[in-house]
Amino acid sequence: MAEKLKTWREDMLARLNAICSPSGRVPRYVAKEIIAGCAWWETHPSGPVRAPKHADRICGNEKSWCLDFGANTFLVSRAIHGCCKRMRQWIPQQRRLPISPQEMQSLNRTLQGVVRASVSNYRGDLFSSYGHNTTTKLIFGAQAICANDFIKGIAKYLKLPSLFTYQQHFPGYSTKGIKRARQKADCSEMTTCPQCGCSVAKSKLESHKRERCPKRLGGKNSSEKKRSSVKKTSILDSSGVGPGMVTCPKCKGVVKADKLKEHLTYICSHRDKSSTKKGLSLKNAKALEGKDLVACPWCGTKVKKKRLAKHQAKRCPKRPKLIG
Repeated sequence: MAEKLKTWREDMLARLNAICSPSGRVPRYVAKEIIAGCAWWETHPSGPVRAPKHADRICGNEKSWCLDFGANTFLVSRAIHGCCKRMRQWIPQQRRLPISPQEMQSLNRTLQGVVRASVSNYRGDLFSSYGHNTTTKLIFGAQAICANDFIKGIAKYLKLPSLFTYQQHFPGYSTKGIKRARQKADCSEMTTCPQCGCSVAKSKLESHKRERCPKRLGGKNSSEKKRSSVKKTSILDSSGVGPGMVTCPKCKGVVKADKLKEHLTYICSHRDKSSTKKGLSLKNAKALEGKDLVACPWCGTKVKKKRLAKHQAKRCPKRPKLIG
């Protein structure tokens, strides 16, 4: 057991030296990774969300990495060096493995105090405990640094997940309101909606029937909408055609009234095809309207005057065949 504990202490000290040297030198990649995991955007439209890109804003050097938040500055190197210093003092005090959860919670609270003491104002004065009356988040206006997430970043390097496992992962989220709401819901009297049969609180029955009930007046399944849809259907069925529509006298199809002439000339299956060029589309037929057209004397097809000779020579279906 003693040999195992000795090995564990040596491994922990070696990992601490990789995060921060005893003199306080913190590699840039370590500082960026820890900040990326603990920075938050508090006033996001979707609620508090993580803000990993704050890690790109750190400035200074290995002994003075910092992150500016307006009038206040979070001292990254100081927080990491302070946490590692406390860990170096804590490791030799451990006498057995595994470490108890109570011991880990006590260490977590100590390290959170170190993080809170790593904030300075615009004059460079240090806060003894920034935001000590709030949750584990250090609020800087619209932005925040989560102290527990900061410790979580260090614990990942140390391969010590129990350092943050027993802490609340989302410190800005409180469960007290949920517990009170559940207690209140349990105590309230429930009733049944007479329209949809759902179970709702008696105090909220009127608002449910007015706003949420799927069978409320004006809702998707309301009887008024059903009646209106039936009324419209019956009008169409009785007349055969809708408003603005007429029946083609030749093919008996239903077309728009303002498109009847066009339908009779180019589309109707019973139209006079002799007056329209064979295979002529509606678009091309419209383009030829009002232009200098002539009728082929052999087949009666309307073509442009300048194309009549070519039509008779190659395309006319009734052109005379050459013999021999």
